[in-house]
Formats: sequence, C-alpha cells, structure tokens
Amino acid sequence: MKKKLRWIVSIVGTVMFMLVGMSMAQAQGRIDITKATVDKTTKKVMIEGTNQNGAGKYVTIKVVDPKGEIDYVDQTTSTGEGKFSFAFTLAGSAKGTYTAYFGVEDIDVPQTVTFDYKDETTGGGTGGGGSPGTGGTSNSTAPANPVVFQLLPDGSVKAVIKAELEKDSSTAAAVVTDTDVKGALSKAIASKEGIKRIIFELTNNQNPHKYAIGLPTTVLSGDANILVEVRTAKGTVSLPGNMLKPEDAGKGQIRFVIGDAALDPVKGETKNSVGGRPVIELYLEKDGKRMTQDLKFAPILVKIPYVLSTKELTEEIKVLSLNTQGDAVTLPQTTYDKTEGMVQFKTDHMGRYTVAYVKKTFEDIGKYPWAQRAIETLSTKGIIQGTSATNYSPANKVTRADYILMLIRALQLNAQVEDQFADVRKGDYYYEAVGIAKKLGIVKGVEGNTFQPKAEITRQEMMVMAARALKAAGIMDVEGTSADLTRYKDAGKVSNYAVESVAGLSSKGIVQGDGNYIQPLANATRAETATFMYRILNAVEASAQ
Repeated sequence: MKKKLRWIVSIVGTVMFMLVGMSMAQAQGRIDITKATVDKTTKKVMIEGTNQNGAGKYVTIKVVDPKGEIDYVDQTTSTGEGKFSFAFTLAGSAKGTYTAYFGVEDIDVPQTVTFDYKDETTGGGTGGGGSPGTGGTSNSTAPANPVVFQLLPDGSVKAVIKAELEKDSSTAAAVVTDTDVKGALSKAIASKEGIKRIIFELTNNQNPHKYAIGLPTTVLSGDANILVEVRTAKGTVSLPGNMLKPEDAGKGQIRFVIGDAALDPVKGETKNSVGGRPVIELYLEKDGKRMTQDLKFAPILVKIPYVLSTKELTEEIKVLSLNTQGDAVTLPQTTYDKTEGMVQFKTDHMGRYTVAYVKKTFEDIGKYPWAQRAIETLSTKGIIQGTSATNYSPANKVTRADYILMLIRALQLNAQVEDQFADVRKGDYYYEAVGIAKKLGIVKGVEGNTFQPKAEITRQEMMVMAARALKAAGIMDVEGTSADLTRYKDAGKVSNYAVESVAGLSSKGIVQGDGNYIQPLANATRAETATFMYRILNAVEASAQ
C-alpha cells in the first residue's frame, strides 16, 4: 500500500538510511533506473529499474518536490532479475524538477534520478513519452523517450536505455535529444581535468548484431571537455565532444553504430591469428549515409569484451585495424583489463577491428634474456620490427630517426606538421614522426635547424625525448633532480639539460641503469631501446588505471 509522507514521516530516516556502510566506489551502479514518467494531467508517476544486488532485496524511494519538501516515500522488494517499480500520484502540485532518492541494502549513498512535472498549459514534462525521432537509415529508429540520468559517485552521469529492434531485426537503436544532453551536462560534475562524462548504456535482451544511438550533432562537434561513453554488449566506445568539425557534423542528429562484422576480406596470416575472436565495426551516419571522418586529433577509446583462454598471455593479445582491401594494421596501445574482461585500444578512425593473438619472437634474442620479453611484446604490438623475418639484431645501434618513429608510434601522438628540419625531407619514412615530434616540442634539433636523423642516439637523448613525449601526451610530468642520480657512479656525465629528465625517469623506475652506471653518453642498442620503450608503455598503462 502506498503511503504519503504525513503518514510515515517518522520512519523515513530508519527505512532510507540505516544501511550497511560501503564506499562510494562500491555503491556505483547498484541501481539502474530504466524508466521515469509522469502524466501531466493525472500527476501519476511510474518509475522502473533494476537492483544489481538481485531479487528479494528492499528498495526504498523518497521523492522531494521542487521546493525541497518530501512528496512521497515507499519501499518495495525487487523481483526476478532484480527488477522493481514504483507507481504513485504526486501529493502536491508544485511545478518543476522532482528528485527521487533510492536506497538499497548494502549501500550508504542513495542514488538519484530527476523528472519534471508541468501542467497541461506549459507543454508537459519529461517522462510523458516523447516523440519519434529519425536515425538517418531506412529503419525506423526507436522513439526518443525522455532519458533518465543517474549521478554517479565519480561525477559522471549515466542513463540506461532500452534500445528497440529496428525493421531489419538486427539493429537495436535509441535516440537521445538535445534536451536530454543539456540535462545531463547540467547534472554532471567535471573531473579534476575538467571533463564531464555522459554514459549511455544501451540494453536489449534479443541479442542484436548491432547497437545504434542517435545523438545531437552539437554534443560531438564542439566542447573537448565533454566525453560521451556508449556502452553495449558488443563493446564500449568513448567519443570526445570535439571529434567532429561543426561544418562536417551539420545540424540535427548523427548516428553512432557498433556491431558485429565479418572478418573477410583479410590477407596473410591474419585469419589464423584472429580465429574465432571478436570482429566489430564502428561507424557514423548522417542522413542515412556513412561519414568518413579523420579522428587524428580527437581519438576514440574502444573496449571489446573478451575472455582470455588459459593459454593466452595478456601481452600477446592485440587489436588489428582492417581495411576494405583486407590489410591489417596492429594498434600499438592495446591493453587487456582482467577485471573488466575487456581489450582496450585507442584509434583515430572508424572501421573494422578485431582481437587477435600473436606470439612473436626472433632467433637472435636468446642471449638477451633481460630484453626478450620487451622485444617480443613490442614486436607483437607493431611498435618495433625485426631486421629480418627471423632476426632482431639486438646489439645494433639505434638512429635518432628510428627512435622518434618508435616513440611517436608507441604513444600514438599526433600533431599538424607545419615546420620541418632542414635535413628531413618529404618521402623520408620518418618525415611525419619527426614533424610531429618537432611540433610537440619533443625534439629541439641539433646545430640550428637540423635533426641529424641518421646519427646514433645516445641514452640521455633517448630519455630526454621520452620525458618530453610523456608530458606532451598528458600522461605524466617527469621531474627529478641530481639528488635522484647519486646512486650512479657516472651521474656527473649527465648533461645539464638532461638532468631533470634522466633523474625523473630513474625515480619512476623507467630508467634503471646498468648496475651502478647509467651511461648517459653511450649509444643505445636495439635491445636497450626495446626495454626502455616497454617500461614506458607499462608506465602509461599504470597511469590510466
């Protein structure tokens, strides 16, 4: 039986907040609100959701009106699959935004959802059902029902949306309106980096091959401090708010699609390395046509669900980008999160991607056990290459050009090349990488406007460039002093300009030296460079967690 506050005000504190203590991080995601509607004529409210703790658990609701007064309190028990619902009539007549607080067992931070109530003369409120939208395809897109957002402990907002099957019976779609996005942004709290994250979780229990979401073009063609995360059973994709140019995006809606894809056409050994692993496709549509968009300066983050077999190592899992001709390109920054069960990578374009497993080795690295794992891992990721199909030549020295190429590739750095060194010419295989490094301040040049690409790189040059690259990528600031180098007997040989970088990398464990020596002026070997780059990538991965 539903009760008004005046009947049960004395038990609100007991029912709503006497819950077992738990951190905010643990509380996140315990309740998913899937529907919140209000009839503008009858004032009847319907709220549905899922308790992630499962069936048979108490769920308590407290509704506060726009004036801050409690309008409604009740409690129910979650049924099969954790589902629950509340149906009630607003006690008061206050117009505006109502806030519903939800409490469940084993959580001390109530989750919230808001809904608007307006009378007939003001045009209705959110939750009345919404009007149909168009998704830019021959399929009729799912109706644009008002979206309900929950504020999560990290400041992001999340909406769980039931995606409806379209006429093709293979695509589950949903539409988000400009009003929905504005409401989400007003509720979200920016991170310390200034980013507001909006999460759309699309659900459908009919196992569709694809998921699609229609979004207002403005949310993807303006503010770099907005991040739109789309979660589906096929994968999760984070879309930066500045990924599209306004002139390309236009007005209205843009549609993002993620789904299963065919492996073929594919060349060489790729088919064997992929096997039965996931193959997905990502694309954008505008007015029914696929968009070709360069995302070089606003890359997207993609996560694909994948369960490792007992014989697979995380470092030998990679992601391949497949083009229409069947060529495969390895994406260097691929990681596997055992906790989430996700393969994660960054990319600067839409298209087909597949998870692959490759164990790469060389015949001549057996005498370098300290570098073997690094060489094999970086070779698998496509960051370094052998000098032949079977040899790596670990003792060979590394040129300045080759090192910059590896560094830019490993960190997936991009910049508009506007200026170039006098001794680096178009057509050189390292032209773009060196240009990017110059633009980002990673390299300063030698003897005026020259780079000396063919010169062998010294260990301290390698460290300085890496420190600058990590800063340019926004990954970490590498800072240190001569005091961090006292354990090395040859610390005095480190050039003044390199002390901060060498010391900072040493203090972070990225540079470990050779016993009591750091050998700053020695030329780096291919084995040393691989080990150094491997530690950099491990530091990058650790900083992202």
